Amino acid sequence: MITLKEIARQANVSVSTVSRVLNNDQEFNVKTETRQLILSIARENNYQRNYKKKYIINNDETKKNILILVRIDFEDEIKNPFFSVLRENIENSCVANNFDYRVIHLENFTKVTDHDFYDGVIIIGMVSDKTIEEIKELYKNVVILGHETQVKNVDSVIPELFDVTIEVIDHLLENNCKTIGFMGGKSYIKDKDHSILSIDNRYEAYKFYTKNLNIYDSKNVYITKYGFKYGYETMKTAINKGDLPDAFIIGNDTTSIGALKALSDANLEVPDQIKIVSYDDTEYALYTKATLTSVRIHTDEMAKSSIMLLNDRFLGREIGYKLVIPSNLIIRESSIG
Repeated sequence: MITLKEIARQANVSVSTVSRVLNNDQEFNVKTETRQLILSIARENNYQRNYKKKYIINNDETKKNILILVRIDFEDEIKNPFFSVLRENIENSCVANNFDYRVIHLENFTKVTDHDFYDGVIIIGMVSDKTIEEIKELYKNVVILGHETQVKNVDSVIPELFDVTIEVIDHLLENNCKTIGFMGGKSYIKDKDHSILSIDNRYEAYKFYTKNLNIYDSKNVYITKYGFKYGYETMKTAINKGDLPDAFIIGNDTTSIGALKALSDANLEVPDQIKIVSYDDTEYALYTKATLTSVRIHTDEMAKSSIMLLNDRFLGREIGYKLVIPSNLIIRESSIG
């Protein structure tokens, strides 16, 4: 198997550069062509990272079989790297802990016939309680990532979003923003052939805190879906309406990228004329003209926690746990100055 040293030699870079690229270090700035070359060499030579050090939790040699259910379809997963990174981290955790796994998308769940084969299920994304109940009838051990359920005796792992949003607002106020808008907040809970609208904690925290500070203004709130297209179209609407706020808090990085494009098309400079703060802290945040201030969601810790909860279930725990993983504000160019 090819080594980091050999990849570094072929790419004409240092071993540390190869390591940081292959470990998806989002704070590491490297040319896009260099990053792509490293990944290409690793792929072509079937490089396998050692996940043990980072992800290992279970020392039991007993093999377990895990079913990973992904709420969004493959196309949407490509558009939103947060979900693909989270899924990859879960897969890495399974490998490190001697678990076999199978990944399927939620719409294909009815095609799973060997229910007794799986020891546990990890669900990625917002799924209705009704669907969770149906899954719980088939599997004793269920963990949900990114969504809190009311279903009893089901575990959930969620990122902390409320308090960190208050931190975001304080940061913008400290950087001379008197008016702060919000863009996002429209998510959908999947329920088989239809979806249920859900307003998330990012918007709830924004509304709560800005109202307490007497700076809330409904004309600066844009409840929209997430994605490049919606960010662009929504920011374009805000620009055309006029009287933009000093800053926008935007629900995720892909939506922010679309919004930044609309601002650029209108010759509005970030951060000089308007400041932007986003969520997820994906790799996109490093490649905008003004690098993107973003809330880091610790998908690696969420993945490890899901395995930890399953291990605990295998040892006999029956009561459901909710784990809240802290998030961090990563300050970059788009919100300062």
